[in-house]
Amino acid sequence: MYVIGSEGGATRRLTAGEFAESAGSWSRDGKWVYFVSNRGSGSAVWKVPSGGGSPVLVVQKGGRPARASFDGQFVYYGGFDGRIWKVPSAGGEPTPVRNKGKRAMWTISVTGIYILDPDAAGGPAIDFFPFAPGGRSETLRLRGQPNTYTAGPVELDVSPDGRWVLYSHLDRNEGDIMLVENFR
Repeated sequence: MYVIGSEGGATRRLTAGEFAESAGSWSRDGKWVYFVSNRGSGSAVWKVPSGGGSPVLVVQKGGRPARASFDGQFVYYGGFDGRIWKVPSAGGEPTPVRNKGKRAMWTISVTGIYILDPDAAGGPAIDFFPFAPGGRSETLRLRGQPNTYTAGPVELDVSPDGRWVLYSHLDRNEGDIMLVENFR
């Protein structure tokens, strides 16, 4: 994992070793960077101080992505069992939060979890599940075929004010056919 100043300059390596590390995300206070790594035995969620230091195991057998809650109390991550889990940011026992579907993309906001499931019953949909007990769940149906909803650099995100949801959707899948004459 590396960081670079938003103004540019030299990069700084946060982690050492020859491990596969990905899906980095900041803690809300900026003091930690959460990431997924194969250091140890298998894929796990780790955190490293943003100023440098030794990585700390958050949860063993964690998938990705790992995202900190807005109050900094929890880290949410996707498990290999198709569920979203949360674990106290200081470490502890993971708790299952919600089933998400095998190919679903998800993100958290201040008020809840958004899940885009291309394979949802009734067609692709974005579901909102509030954190507050008794809060209202909502479903937004999407057009298109399930395979047109793609994971990419931005899989699913919510604007800070909660008014907009950002996702990737493939409108067309086409290419040019060219004829070459006198090719030798």
